[in-house]
Amino acid sequence: MDGMNATLQRFIPKEAFVDQIPQMFHGKPSIRLVEEQNPNSYLTIIDVPPDLVVLKADKFMPLLLRKTDRDGITHHGTSFFIPETGASRRADYILIDSQSKAKHIVFIEMKGDSKGEAHIQSQLVGATAVLDYIRHVGSNFLGRDFSEFLGADYGRHYIGACHTGYSFRKRPTRPKIEGGGESASNFRRLSHCREIQFRTLCGGRIPF
Repeated sequence: MDGMNATLQRFIPKEAFVDQIPQMFHGKPSIRLVEEQNPNSYLTIIDVPPDLVVLKADKFMPLLLRKTDRDGITHHGTSFFIPETGASRRADYILIDSQSKAKHIVFIEMKGDSKGEAHIQSQLVGATAVLDYIRHVGSNFLGRDFSEFLGADYGRHYIGACHTGYSFRKRPTRPKIEGGGESASNFRRLSHCREIQFRTLCGGRIPF
C-alpha cells in the first residue's frame, strides 16, 4: 500500500510539498521549515517520524487567476474570499504523520516577529479548511470513505510560532511555549523558539 506522501501526490502537485530529506540534528532526524516571506525566519523540528508529509498550505489558491510567487512558480489563483475579512488567510504548513502508532496532523503558522491571537487563529482555521478540502477531493478521487481518509484517527494540533526571525538572536529572551494546541482558538504558541521536538508539537510534555 502506498504511503500517504505517494497517495497525496496522485492529485496534489509536487510544488505544494516540502521536498527535503531529514537532516541529523542533535543525533536525530530533523527538518527545517522556513517562513515563505522571510528566509531568515525558520523553525527546526527535531526527531521527526519517517515519511512525514509536509504540505505548504499557503500554496492553496482556488480562483482561476494567474499569479507568480517569489519562487517563480505560477499559480492560477489568488483568493476565493475577501482578503480584508481574514477569510483568505492560511497557515504556512500542514504536517501529516500517518506512520506512527498515534497518527498526527499539525498546522503551523510562522511569524518572524509577533502577531496577535486573532491573526494566528484565522491562519490556522484557513489551513484546517485546506485540509478538509483535500479530504473531500481525495476521498472522491481515490474512492475512499471520507470519514476514514485523514479522519478522526488523526490527532490535530495547532501551532503558532512567533519571533522565529533573525533579530531574535540579539535578544536574551528564553524560549517560551504556551497553550494546549488542541484547537485553533487555543493554539500552542511558541515564542523565540528556533528548535522544537516533534512530540512537543503533538501535545507532548513541554521540555522546559
